[in-house]
Amino acid sequence: MSDKDRQPIVDIEASGVPYTVFSGFCMGSADVVPGVSGGTMAVALGIYHQLLAAITSANRTALKALVRLEIKKLLGIVHWRFLAALLTGVLLGVALMVKVVELPTMVVASSPHRPLVYAIFFGMVLSSAVVVGRLIQRWGPPRVGALVLGVGVGLAVVNLVPVETPEHPFFIFMCGTIAICAMLLPGISGSFVLLILGKYAYILGSLGKLDLMVILPFVLGCLVGLLSFSRLLKWLLDTWHDTVLASLIGL
Repeated sequence: MSDKDRQPIVDIEASGVPYTVFSGFCMGSADVVPGVSGGTMAVALGIYHQLLAAITSANRTALKALVRLEIKKLLGIVHWRFLAALLTGVLLGVALMVKVVELPTMVVASSPHRPLVYAIFFGMVLSSAVVVGRLIQRWGPPRVGALVLGVGVGLAVVNLVPVETPEHPFFIFMCGTIAICAMLLPGISGSFVLLILGKYAYILGSLGKLDLMVILPFVLGCLVGLLSFSRLLKWLLDTWHDTVLASLIGL
């Protein structure tokens, strides 16, 4: 890892907000499509490390500041500009693709637009693999092995068969937890995971109808998964940077 990569990542300035909103929009749009990862979009757009740093900035110190209503201290800890801008973009992307463009209907097998949609996203996925590959300084046997392992895991996930599952709030909570972890990983689609869990159409339909009985447990699950898994992923990248990136390319 270069010296630049070792430097602590701080919150964005106001000038970086528009690009972050745009990045969030791309991530939100991608997350709606089964097989395309929002994490991949983050890599392709060059904000992946910033994303992990921003999420993990919501730590215990920040929580204590929030409880004590020390707002100034809280804003100094949490990367709030980045998170707010990214969330705005993600929500805009999801809303546009679900309510206006109706992207989920464009990727079903019978849709004539399916090849074009996947071609566009495949191009972005391919470019992100090239970008990530350039971040790896030395390609030795461990990195190649990690790459092969990533390819194997990716193929295994793609070939899973959707199953019928309950609509209990706790299961929806677990779906949110699992899906957000997949969304953080470049190469693994959170929407595809929901499809495997039998809840893709159910969750998207609930979002379209603003069904809070479904949305709330799902969002809560996403928050739990986001705050926990992001720390593990950041630690893995800090500890085995090149090897982890190689496995992510394989995914």
